[in-house]
Amino acid sequence: MTFDTALARVNARALSRFGSACVLAGVAVQADFVSAHQQSDLNGVAISANAIQAVLSSSDVPTAVVGLPFVHGSDTYTVLDAQPDGYGLTTLILEVA
Repeated sequence: MTFDTALARVNARALSRFGSACVLAGVAVQADFVSAHQQSDLNGVAISANAIQAVLSSSDVPTAVVGLPFVHGSDTYTVLDAQPDGYGLTTLILEVA
């Protein structure tokens, strides 16, 4: 198994376990949704989000994603920016539509 294959499996498992069902441009995706000013603890390191964000598999993100609708629960957002991490995940920066 290659490193890329193993990484894709880990990412998919993490999103399926900790993410939630969302819709990006009409397509169902699994994403870890973080609302603005939410603080979390990651192995003893405090992290916080200053913007509404969704982390999802890079393979689920269309090339021209900026401006597309993103739905989480009953709330609709617009994608402002996409920030791929180079390891198979992309963070979408969102604003309330």
